[in-house]
Amino acid sequence: MVLSNNTNNNIAQEARSTSMLSEASRVASEAAKKNIDFQSRSLSVIYGKLVNLKPKVRNFVEESARLCRPANLHICDGSEREMRHLLNVMQQAGMIEHLPKYKNCWLARTDPGDVARVESKTFIVTKDRSETIPTPKEGVKGLLDNWMSPEDLRAAVQERFPGCMAGRTM
Repeated sequence: MVLSNNTNNNIAQEARSTSMLSEASRVASEAAKKNIDFQSRSLSVIYGKLVNLKPKVRNFVEESARLCRPANLHICDGSEREMRHLLNVMQQAGMIEHLPKYKNCWLARTDPGDVARVESKTFIVTKDRSETIPTPKEGVKGLLDNWMSPEDLRAAVQERFPGCMAGRTM
């Protein structure tokens, strides 16, 4: 594959932008963990309506927003209008590029910082470990050893997620 200087410059610029966004997000997240009382703040919904959600879903979204402290919420409705809106937002941000050869064809490059699921970081959550994880013979290390109880998962989420969406749209 031959890349032009312009393509190399675009790739380098994307990498710098991603790095700057990551740093800004980290700073905003740290500030949010320390300074924001989310209970006293109303949710800023930039697309969709919370009232259109079923009560259980709305409760889940509100609880998640209180924990993650996003700047805005986007309530998905799956409409054609929403698709056009999201494509426009992503195109304006330089995340995607329209390819004119085919109708509704877009190029999205993978962020080098993105990673696929990692086995050692993947956990199965159930009430009883024996429901999901086979018990290996004595002295043998099982390969499917990452089990977690629902209580431990809730504690891990409460520890790791506060402010993780600060300055961003959830």
